[in-house]
Amino acid sequence: MSSETLDPETVRAARLSGRRRALYDLVRAERRALEDAAAVDVLRTGAGAPVVLVNPLSGQLFAYTHLVSHLTTERPVLALPADVVLGRGEGLTFQQLAARYVDRLRLAGTRPAVLAGWSIGGVLAYEIGYQLSAHGTPCPVLLIDSAVTPPEHLGAVRPAAMLVREFVENFAISAGLAVPAVADWSEPWPVLSGLAEAGGAGLSPDDLLGRYRTHVDAIAALDDYAPSPAVMPVHVVRASRTSAAIAARWAGLVAGELPLRTVDTDHHGLLHAPAVAEVAEDLDRLADSAQEDR
Repeated sequence: MSSETLDPETVRAARLSGRRRALYDLVRAERRALEDAAAVDVLRTGAGAPVVLVNPLSGQLFAYTHLVSHLTTERPVLALPADVVLGRGEGLTFQQLAARYVDRLRLAGTRPAVLAGWSIGGVLAYEIGYQLSAHGTPCPVLLIDSAVTPPEHLGAVRPAAMLVREFVENFAISAGLAVPAVADWSEPWPVLSGLAEAGGAGLSPDDLLGRYRTHVDAIAALDDYAPSPAVMPVHVVRASRTSAAIAARWAGLVAGELPLRTVDTDHHGLLHAPAVAEVAEDLDRLADSAQEDR
């Protein structure tokens, strides 16, 4: 086939190899899915009610690669990519954003056995589970090192340099890339251009800028979100090297004792071996229990 018949992304992909090519293919699939507001990605086929994973910061689903591979049962594993409204600066509340995900699940005919999410994905899974359960579709939730904004910080606006740094660090570590050394985090474009030049999972600076804008909108919604008391089962997995206050805030929202597992690792280590095996164990057990109750 002549190179004249290939689109630029295919040419770019052909220059990659190994892990970077796999990440690039997954990112392209995510981007195609985002073109459909009702998208629900199938990460693994199977039988019965599915495990549904909710996108973390900037929408990168590849963060869940090791978690999916460690799940031991044959149930389907689905994922909700970042909603198309994120990145447009429309100022949706966290509740409004979650309602869009609920609509996507209903349009896809999906009734989760369990919802799970890491980082901000867990907080979003909580609100989705709350809305499903409040409207007669009970759904347990597994929160993987997910933190709600403390009441005293609600409505605060994070500085641009903080947003850029958070995005780059989360993206790089999730993609297995080195976090770049940056002197000035205040301007996103030069930082993201540098990340793209260093590999960037095969993404262009424009692609990374789109994901950064997704991150900014998600953080703005999170920082103004006060969750309602739980009406569904909630389980928490916490990294030992993150704040114990994470579990304490969720414990204040559930009736009775909060099921909690603390794993000896850091925030990102929960999605990598060996710690991810403990997360997968809890997710398998919670999904099995949910299916048995139906």
